[in-house]
Amino acid sequence: MNLNLINSLYVGKFFSPDSKFVNHKIVNIISINDESRTAEVVLQRYIIGRGASVSTNGKQIFNGVISYDELKKVNM
Repeated sequence: MNLNLINSLYVGKFFSPDSKFVNHKIVNIISINDESRTAEVVLQRYIIGRGASVSTNGKQIFNGVISYDELKKVNM
């Protein structure tokens, strides 16, 4: 996979309900590793409260390593 291409496809997108990262948005993809089929990503968590209010803040942004299979669960 090409890092520029994968960023253009996935940055700003949310994960689908069947993902363990539901309510998370991809902020950036830092690196990809085709051998281990993983990507180092920056995610931002969104909190859905009562009355369907949605919020987030700077404390909800974190780095993580996810598999390509999990990355496929992004809503396109």
